[in-house]
Amino acid sequence: MASDQSTSSGDASDQSTLSGDASDQSTLSGDASDQSPLSGAFQFKLSCGVALTGFQDTLLAQQGYQLYSKCLIQGATDFIFGQTASAWFEKIDLRVVAASVGYITANGRDSDSNMSYYVFNNCNIAAAAGNTVADGAYYLGRPWRQYARVVFQKTNMTSVINSKGWSIWNTGEENTAHVLFGEYGNTGAGSQGQRASFATKLSSAVSISTVLSGNYASKGFYDASYM
Repeated sequence: MASDQSTSSGDASDQSTLSGDASDQSTLSGDASDQSPLSGAFQFKLSCGVALTGFQDTLLAQQGYQLYSKCLIQGATDFIFGQTASAWFEKIDLRVVAASVGYITANGRDSDSNMSYYVFNNCNIAAAAGNTVADGAYYLGRPWRQYARVVFQKTNMTSVINSKGWSIWNTGEENTAHVLFGEYGNTGAGSQGQRASFATKLSSAVSISTVLSGNYASKGFYDASYM
């Protein structure tokens, strides 16, 4: 994971769309040797049938409002990460590969005023095809910065998810003082157990308008047919 904020060029005014469908099974891939993530540096969407595969840092969801729907995102270490994006993940297949320990998200929100927010809604977490993953090997996320904000809701979690749910960043640099690591209405073996002390059990689901703003449906990146 890079310590600077380098991203691919672009800005929110581009309203770029990157899409595929189930008929062509488009795949955008990277590997651990070059650690070249797909960069979401501006407003865009990834649509039905697109697969993002890697090991570490698969998807850089970096800035602007972002929507990912009906994709497959695969990796092991911090494979969905970024610093200022407000991103909604709808019906995503999150696939984890063989590793002794892994982390799905690494959110880099660094202040209370930073808009960054990752919400995973109606998703599914399981081992990737052809991979044997030990029970409890994976965490939903760890805080890249002190104000990390990530929620998993109405998501099915297999036993690959650790009973603590969430991890510190590193020993001596825990980054947990101001995090929001929330869960609501999740199911499956991985949703059970005593969660970390800094995790939050939410009393209600986060709304898509909270993440993408109240007028999200009129924005260029939104397409109701993919929801």
